[in-house]
Amino acid sequence: MTTTATHLPVFRNEHLSVSRLRRYEECPLAFYYQYVDKPEPALDAARGEPAEFGTVLHDALERTYQWIMDEEHEGVFPEAELLEFFRLAWIDSGLVGVGLYQEGREILRRYATDVGRVDHMRTLSVEREFNLLVGPPAHGFKGCRLIDASEKARWAEDADHFVINGFMDRVDKPEPGIVEIIDYKSGRLLFSKEELADDLQMSVYALVAQCLYPWATEIRMSFHMLRHGLRQMTVRTAEDLESARQYVLALGTRTEKGPYKPKLNTHCGTCDHRARCEVYKLAVERKLEVVAVSANDLETLAMERERVAKIAKAAYARKEHLDGILKNAIGEKESLELGGVVYRLAQYFNASYPMPELLALFREVGVDLTPALTVDNTALDAIMGKVENDERIPHKVRDFLRVRVAAKSIQTPQKPRLDARQKKKA
Repeated sequence: MTTTATHLPVFRNEHLSVSRLRRYEECPLAFYYQYVDKPEPALDAARGEPAEFGTVLHDALERTYQWIMDEEHEGVFPEAELLEFFRLAWIDSGLVGVGLYQEGREILRRYATDVGRVDHMRTLSVEREFNLLVGPPAHGFKGCRLIDASEKARWAEDADHFVINGFMDRVDKPEPGIVEIIDYKSGRLLFSKEELADDLQMSVYALVAQCLYPWATEIRMSFHMLRHGLRQMTVRTAEDLESARQYVLALGTRTEKGPYKPKLNTHCGTCDHRARCEVYKLAVERKLEVVAVSANDLETLAMERERVAKIAKAAYARKEHLDGILKNAIGEKESLELGGVVYRLAQYFNASYPMPELLALFREVGVDLTPALTVDNTALDAIMGKVENDERIPHKVRDFLRVRVAAKSIQTPQKPRLDARQKKKA
């Protein structure tokens, strides 16, 4: 296998970025082809429509908030300016399609309505570039600090330090002492709780904010999910940030020393370098052998069962890999029809209920949940069914019980799953 690339030459990162680190996490060999053995860029290379659409929305919001700061605007969110900036950004893009254009307008109009009022004094910066130096603590250096762009070249020669370059979409000061970093996202799917907690981009933003705003008593990071009209917020503890800093150092060192081995992941199907990857080719062409056994030979049957169990495990892992490729191919589309099957991304939620509010709600109808430390969905459904069938309780209480309980639930998004259904025949 020639593409394991275990003895490729060492190189130096001019700088690191979250996208570079993510690329290495996904596949070291793809990182090598992307940043070390860089091919000549194609003249007709173009970004995909979802990425371009997100950039247009981002540009419109960036220009609008810059306008708010320049004009020292305070009051109703300037929707007219936002839509005009969207029109200008669209002109500069390569996007076409009246439906997509209208979708962008609707997303931004809803954004303006949701925000309501703005105050230029609450916005600290828009599209703020940063260069964060990360290295081992020594001689008064605490492990990270901001540097000027002119210093990047100097530190690029230092094997123990890395410069992380990036931009923060917007930084607000919603309340005294509080800093909130906002990153715009145009994806159709929400982040799960685990994804928010482990997101490296937000950890890097928190490290930058600590250096920029040492007066802040609280630093928040939010993904503003434009299609959903909500913010998904997360925070980082001091221990989280120290782990993130050390992780960047370790992973940065590995990106320069290798080995650059191929790694199957959800982006393989759309990777620009998949044609050069033998591991991907083998995964696509792999077949599983089926062996016939007699039902009377139990020992052979048991051995075959164990073999099939291993095959099933491998097949499930293969299915998960293929699902990941299809998820990536669907991207921002509503669905994808292939071979008579319609594939969609399904967003699922876990519901949890704050016990004090649930206790108070059921006490109103004469049910005491105090002995229960936790209530799962099955038990809760059984309790509600018992209450709904109790003729002693007034109808107006029973009829709206499920609605009132649902209103107390806290919906936590989970990782999206692939939903595959046969296309219905006419």
